[in-house]
Amino acid sequence: MFVFLLVMLGCLPSVLAQSGALADGFYRIVSRKNNFPVLVQHHRLGYVSEHSGSSGQNDELSQYWKVKQVNGTYRIVNVGEQLAVQPLDRLNETFTVGTNAAHYYIKGASGAGSAGYWVISTAEDFGGKTLWHNGGSGLVQNWEGVSTEANHWKFVPLTTDELKSVAKFNAAWPQLEQGFETLDRLRTGGLYRVKNAAQHYWTVDATAHTLKTTAQVSSSDLSTVWVVERNGDGFALRNASTGCFASSAEAGRSVSTGVGNNRLWLNFLQTTNGFFNVSGNADFTDGSCFTESADKNVVGGNARSFRTKADTVRKVTDTTFFANPAAEWQFEPVTDVSEADVKESVRRNSTGVYTPVEGKYYLVRNVAYPERVLTTRPASDNVVRGEVRNEREMGQLWQLEKVGDKWALRSVVNQKYVGNSAARTQSYTMTDTQATFTLQEMDKWLPYLAFVVRNGASLHCASSAGYNVVNWDETSTASFWQLEEVVLDAAALNAYKQRLNEQAELTAHRDQLNTQLQRYFADNACTQLRAPYASMSLDALKAALRAEQLPESLIDVAVRVRTDTWNGANAEANRYEKYFRIQPYQAYSHPQKWARDMKLMPTSFGQYSQLTNPTGITIPEKELALVFVGEEAPAGCALNAELVQGKNTTGDKLIALHKGLNVVYANDASHLYINYVMNDTVLKYTQQPQISIHVEGGRANGYFDATKMQNQDWDNLENLKPYGFFTDDVIRLKSKHTIHSLSLRGVEEQQRNGNWNYNGQYKGITGVLSKWDWVHEIEQDFFKPEQFADRFNCLMFSTDASGLYAFPYGTFIGTVSTTFSYSEWVKGSGGDNGGNLWAVVHETGHHYQKLFNLSRCLESSNNLWSNIAVWKRGASVSRLDAPQKLFNRFNRHQTWFDMDLGDRTRMYWQLWLYYVELGHKPTFFRDLFAKFREQPIDSREAKSDYLRFARFCSEAAGEDLTEFFTFYGFFDKVGNNLPLKYNDGFYDKVYAPTTISVSQADIDDCKAAMAQFSKKAKNLMFIDERIRKTPATYEGHQPGETRWATIGGLNPGDSRVFGDVGHYTDFGTGTEPGTTAQPEAVRLEGRSLRVQGKGAVGYKVYNAQGQLVMVANRHAFTIPAELDLSQITVTVAGGDGGEVEIFKNGKIVDAYNQPLKFDNPAGLTVSTGTDHPMGKYVIRNYRMFGGKYYYADAQTRPTEGRSGAGEYIFVGGKNSGDYHIYSLATQRWATYSNVRDGRNMLSWTDDFAASQPWNIEHVQNGTTSYYNISPAGARAHAWNWHGGVGVTQNSMGFYSPDDANSHWELIPADALTEYLALVKHADSVLVRDAAKAVSTHSYHQAFRAHLATESQRTTATQADIDLLKSQLAAWDVWRTADSTLQADAASVQHIQPFLNDFKAKLAALTLASSTQGLEEAQELIKAWHTWKKADEVLVRDAQKVKHSRPFYNAFTALVTSTQTANAAQPDHVAALNQRLLTWPVWRGADSLVQIPPYNDPLNTKFREPFSKLIEKDYTKEAQIDSLKDYGRYFRMLLSADSLLSLTNPGYPLRKFQAAAGLEEYYLQPAADVEAPDWSMKPYIDLLIDAWAGPANVRSITKDADAYYMPEDGKIYRLRGYLDNRYVTSEPAWSAHDGRTAEVSMTRRGDNATLWVLQKDANGNEYLASLTGKGYLSRMQNIGKGGLSNQPAALTFGTARHIQYGSDKQQKVGTLYIRNGGLTLVGWTNDDAVGGHGGSDAAPVWHDGGKTGSTSFYFDTVKEATFTVTTHAGSNGNFASLQLPFAVELPKGLTAYLVTAVTDKDGNANGDKELTLQAIGDSIVPANTPVVLSSAEAKTFQLRPTQWRAPLNTLLSGTNLRLAAADRNSTGLVYYGLTRDADTQEFLFRRIKEHVNIPGNRAFYTLPAASGSVRSLTFRFGASPSAVKAVKTDEKAAPLYDLSGRRINAAEAKGVVISGGKKIILR
Repeated sequence: MFVFLLVMLGCLPSVLAQSGALADGFYRIVSRKNNFPVLVQHHRLGYVSEHSGSSGQNDELSQYWKVKQVNGTYRIVNVGEQLAVQPLDRLNETFTVGTNAAHYYIKGASGAGSAGYWVISTAEDFGGKTLWHNGGSGLVQNWEGVSTEANHWKFVPLTTDELKSVAKFNAAWPQLEQGFETLDRLRTGGLYRVKNAAQHYWTVDATAHTLKTTAQVSSSDLSTVWVVERNGDGFALRNASTGCFASSAEAGRSVSTGVGNNRLWLNFLQTTNGFFNVSGNADFTDGSCFTESADKNVVGGNARSFRTKADTVRKVTDTTFFANPAAEWQFEPVTDVSEADVKESVRRNSTGVYTPVEGKYYLVRNVAYPERVLTTRPASDNVVRGEVRNEREMGQLWQLEKVGDKWALRSVVNQKYVGNSAARTQSYTMTDTQATFTLQEMDKWLPYLAFVVRNGASLHCASSAGYNVVNWDETSTASFWQLEEVVLDAAALNAYKQRLNEQAELTAHRDQLNTQLQRYFADNACTQLRAPYASMSLDALKAALRAEQLPESLIDVAVRVRTDTWNGANAEANRYEKYFRIQPYQAYSHPQKWARDMKLMPTSFGQYSQLTNPTGITIPEKELALVFVGEEAPAGCALNAELVQGKNTTGDKLIALHKGLNVVYANDASHLYINYVMNDTVLKYTQQPQISIHVEGGRANGYFDATKMQNQDWDNLENLKPYGFFTDDVIRLKSKHTIHSLSLRGVEEQQRNGNWNYNGQYKGITGVLSKWDWVHEIEQDFFKPEQFADRFNCLMFSTDASGLYAFPYGTFIGTVSTTFSYSEWVKGSGGDNGGNLWAVVHETGHHYQKLFNLSRCLESSNNLWSNIAVWKRGASVSRLDAPQKLFNRFNRHQTWFDMDLGDRTRMYWQLWLYYVELGHKPTFFRDLFAKFREQPIDSREAKSDYLRFARFCSEAAGEDLTEFFTFYGFFDKVGNNLPLKYNDGFYDKVYAPTTISVSQADIDDCKAAMAQFSKKAKNLMFIDERIRKTPATYEGHQPGETRWATIGGLNPGDSRVFGDVGHYTDFGTGTEPGTTAQPEAVRLEGRSLRVQGKGAVGYKVYNAQGQLVMVANRHAFTIPAELDLSQITVTVAGGDGGEVEIFKNGKIVDAYNQPLKFDNPAGLTVSTGTDHPMGKYVIRNYRMFGGKYYYADAQTRPTEGRSGAGEYIFVGGKNSGDYHIYSLATQRWATYSNVRDGRNMLSWTDDFAASQPWNIEHVQNGTTSYYNISPAGARAHAWNWHGGVGVTQNSMGFYSPDDANSHWELIPADALTEYLALVKHADSVLVRDAAKAVSTHSYHQAFRAHLATESQRTTATQADIDLLKSQLAAWDVWRTADSTLQADAASVQHIQPFLNDFKAKLAALTLASSTQGLEEAQELIKAWHTWKKADEVLVRDAQKVKHSRPFYNAFTALVTSTQTANAAQPDHVAALNQRLLTWPVWRGADSLVQIPPYNDPLNTKFREPFSKLIEKDYTKEAQIDSLKDYGRYFRMLLSADSLLSLTNPGYPLRKFQAAAGLEEYYLQPAADVEAPDWSMKPYIDLLIDAWAGPANVRSITKDADAYYMPEDGKIYRLRGYLDNRYVTSEPAWSAHDGRTAEVSMTRRGDNATLWVLQKDANGNEYLASLTGKGYLSRMQNIGKGGLSNQPAALTFGTARHIQYGSDKQQKVGTLYIRNGGLTLVGWTNDDAVGGHGGSDAAPVWHDGGKTGSTSFYFDTVKEATFTVTTHAGSNGNFASLQLPFAVELPKGLTAYLVTAVTDKDGNANGDKELTLQAIGDSIVPANTPVVLSSAEAKTFQLRPTQWRAPLNTLLSGTNLRLAAADRNSTGLVYYGLTRDADTQEFLFRRIKEHVNIPGNRAFYTLPAASGSVRSLTFRFGASPSAVKAVKTDEKAAPLYDLSGRRINAAEAKGVVISGGKKIILR
């Protein structure tokens, strides 16, 4: 019998130890209930099944467990995770693994059939709900019952082979075990010091209350001692000195300490042995671990560090992780400090009271929630709560009364006591009589007390009960309380009681007060006084009301109504406050009844928003509000008030409202809502009265209702913030379908960022809210909402109070963000996954999805609406995976059970796209919903879940959808309780598992029901809107714009992603049929079919039984190996539902067995397939390596020499330029999977359809010709032996196509390929040259006909190749000649005979004669260019010839005599070249001699002999040299004559020329000669100095008396004396000292080198940059040239400062420029303008090395302007301007001054209005900021003019850029002219603090205290439009200003001159 038992039990001997206990070892733990082994997923214990997917190695290890006895209990440790099963503190929870190893008890199971099974419990008696339990949920949880089958587990020992896989675990086990034991010990508690390997100990920074480390410890320093205690599955670490706990760590921030008992976890799995990571996060995420920083603080950091190393060969970066020593800590037991020491220290630092004293006042603070204290709310109810401490809440103050050895808690407000009678988990309430508690100390360190009624019953602050105080165990931390003594504020207590009494009085006497009020008010809402009270004086009215003994609060109401004063500070504020305080309120549908009735508008949560009617009134905490109601709620309706705190979804409770006076008390600051609801769903809201309600008290904050308000209301309320509106943190928004409680700042941010402006229009808050409504209308449309017209108007709530998810009343949206951006709603951005539009629609869809939400489609069915919204938005396409994923699932025979979220979403989407969007059945989903109203989904069985869905879809469509749902795998799975998952790692973790049962009978019934429809819906599985690009339809789209990708990388129209066919528009519409399949050509390549044709939407493969077994939507697809080609039929599916057979019984249908057609831009010889390969090539790298060429072998590896090269053929792809590459030797196709730079990126496949195409580009550049080979669509990567030929290569790699090693030669491998390639090339050349073949047209046509014949050859020899090459070379010569002649024909004149002769020669050519006479032809082409050049010269210079006419005529005769016979003859060409060489000398001399004299003709009398010489026809060199010499001499004389004509600043006055005898004694004698007399040159060179001699006599004391000086209003270029560079207003870095000068030297002649001289009334002179960049000056504190915003007076000096015999001299014709004690210096070796200090007496300087000079030429510029542009706005065309020089305005441009500023709308603190007044004339003075206006927006040219004094204006301005940093210190706020993006109106708007103001701008400023002004509009001041009947004195003298300029009498004012006298005009 014993042997028999051993045989029966099998494994018992190895499982049982001698004592009968479970032996230590490695096991699988298998559930008796379903025989599944337990494993770990996401740290949770579950069990594996056949439906869990494939098991990898890690999955296997997670099924292995080490069981180890420890002191009579067991540790159970998972091998894969190396973590132990942890204890559970709560019931019905899932067991988890971690470092907190539980001690389990294991014993044999009991009950029938339990032999060999065990029960596992955390309790030694195995009692209660402590056992491991398999409840069928897929998870292991805790429950009760040792004999229950679901609690029985078999421990199956691992086999010998399985034990081999735990070797790694065994190696780690010693450290694991030590870690578990250490944590066990720490959980028992004790005193420890925490240190790291550097012996640095935790301590507390007493000031900052943060952790730091120290190397010093002592028994007297308790700050380094920590009390370690267990806290759940973690620990609490309390400092022994302060009693505070270590908090969680945040990345980079110091760890703080606080009173909260924070939970920390310790982990040893990645640390040095004996050390732990410490974190407030159980997963020890990055940033959460306690680490020591360099400054010895303990901060949040990472448990692991890493180092990176760049691999230059692989071009990747390798990352190595290792333990972070700074995050490792060791717990050192403390032996030098006692617990008594710690207790004394902790208590000394505690604020708590250890022993209460009667008569004192206390807060009772909860330990688990230290921010909460014991609270009663006398104004609301008697419930005892734990509320956040509030100084104003007197219900939080208590006194304790001693009753024997117990205590009672009494409120100071109403003297009531905390009751001690409540059922378990129920709330305690206040009572009028004493109720006592035992005060039990709960902590040996701190004064934590429990108020105990009896064992297991105490005051407990329950978070699960809204923090009400309930009856629960005293051992729970939330049952611990600390008493804190407080000082009572008697005045505050009395005020608190007074409010309570007022509430009580008003409530108690409500009926009486209503009766009294009706004597005075005409309505119950108290909005209108009766006569005569409405006309009474206030005093009389008050007297009458007081006589009634009405409370003052009600008297105040009457006064406000009488005076209509609600917010007296501002009329607009008064209007809005009344609007919010007195409103009619609408009734709303019942939020639960409509949501829970399947026949109505059911939602998944059974709840619409309870909040419907915000009042706009915020009631402060502990305050009353009076609510006057006009009438009672009608029958079937209820009317309540609701107080809502912050962003809460509801109020605490509903407060019934009745006609007349109602009193509402707010314990917390709350917004008042009116809850007016129809309890009867039959009622119509349009038939219910709108009840008038008047609210007094609280504060009018306002809200926004898009159904009643406009955008202007929002803007008005924003502007009324100073009057109390929109000041709450939360704004309430409402629209037709939605109601929101959102962060006001978040909403305002969207407006401020311009996100309410779109496409040039301001959409505002109403635009955004309309889009929220649009979402609900999309989703509600499925319910056919018009059937509930006037009955249903429920709202859906949203708030940003929490993360993004749906909840019973609406949706949390995380943050406002772009959910309130109009552009996000109407456009979004590419690759944004639908953005926040998707998110909002998805979460809202959770509410509406109930009727069609199949099992495990919770996150899919609602995505239909998200996709619809994204699609209807019109900017992008659906957010779905590419269809190939689903095709692959079907082709692998996967079922509905295998589909993931996206697959299931796609099913819904395809139905909508076909039936609704295309119009085949627009009411499809409406009809579907109607069916599900009658028979809702029941997900327990398939027949009432997805099979019902399939059947109802067919019924709704009126079509048989069997094929569609077959594709989705609805009919392929049978079984009971089949696990159904989301097949998503996240959602399968979040949501509990489920099962569903499917029977074959149910499947058959479903199919039969669908088969009754005669119309079969075919091919729908192919429909997709992304196959091709689709036109965009979003608001504001541009013509031709297409939709972008919603998912990044999935670009519409990319056939590599989406396939080739199946575009949704090919499926027709409700009125137009879809496309008909029209195949044209089919080819079978191995098992791959390639199809060409029209009308296809997909391809289908059927087996011999006619079952659909495969689908594809690519033109090339592979038939799986398991399908016998001879047994299948392949069809082309059309958009009309039809199919055409193209392959049957193993062969292509004859009609389609045609060759395929390809585009071949690379010009390769392309094969049609591998069966008849043509065009064999070898592939060689274009570059030589070490003098050798390398070829690609058959694997594309580099091989030296031709012998090892592989041969390849190229098969055309479906797109132009795409090819498939086939290796003939390996018989495989080249392909790729990853497209990135790297080695060995090319791979191989046997399957053509699986091979990716390659883009081959033929690059030709001159003689360069090579190919780039790249993955199709990824030309940034090209074939490249990455790393070079010296590195081992397995296949081709990828790198940049620009790399020299990425270029390839495709060399024909046989003569035929070479010849055919040459034929293609030759034909492409002739095609290219067709338009150029004019004279050679006949020859060209014959050549092309010959090539067409040659392209059909199947054999070729080398002789054929050579002949064709020679013919092609000949064509190139004759084509060049033809092209050249055609290009030049129109421009020739003198060589027309040559042209005609040459063209005739070309016209006579034939293909046979083309290879003859090529050398002669090339010589003629060369000669043609020479003769053409001569012809061009003659034509160009014909009009310039005067004295050189003989030479010109001889030149012309030579050119005209040329024909083909002599054009290339050497002597004829030599004669031409001689003429070409010498003609420029004659032409130049002729031009020079025609320059007229500047002064006296005698100065250039040499012109006469010079002219005679030019008239000779010389060609000899000596004659040419003579002419050149005459020319140089004449140019010297001409330059001297020109010099004496100069009047530029710096040159002597003309009168000094005669005094110096310059012409008489120097210039004229030199000119009066017959041949050049070079002895006169020294005298000519001295002209300038001789001219200056008389000017520099001492008797002349002023520069202006001797020299020309700069003139006011003139424009100059300042040219440096030494190198002729110009001074520019552009900055430059100085090579001399490394600083940057604001002005520099340049050779550019742009506007930056132009300077306007301005001379003011005081004679000060300035040089202003014509670019407007201020004035030339010295830089502040730097000896360099600079620019000044303000006028900088300059002094100029002339050559009167010459010092003979010294280098320090000023040059004649130049001036020096001096400012601020510095003379500007122009350097030749530096771009920066420098400076010379010198002195006013000695200001000039020239260095000896000729590198620096103070001399500058002032080159006069006659004409230059400053450009300004006015821009169009809705109120006119404007610009602002300030310039450093006066300008004259052109016609059509007017300048305005600002003469006044007024408050806009009478609001002194609001926006302003500027008055613009036109200036008196067309001159804008320098430094006068103006606003420019024009009738037409355009660019104007402003001409600089003479100085005018600046005009007075209230505007300010700047010439230079005004940096933000400079203006922020001025104490002013700046406003700039700008155009409003919404209204397009020009106005002055506040300039942001960080913005720089550009130069030459006008702006307005206000003191910073006026910062509330946002903008300033402007208006034009009055100006006379006509003068009527004005009498004038005909003898009146004209008026002049003080400058002597005549002025208009009508505009004159101030001091003027009239009749020679000064008068004042006022």
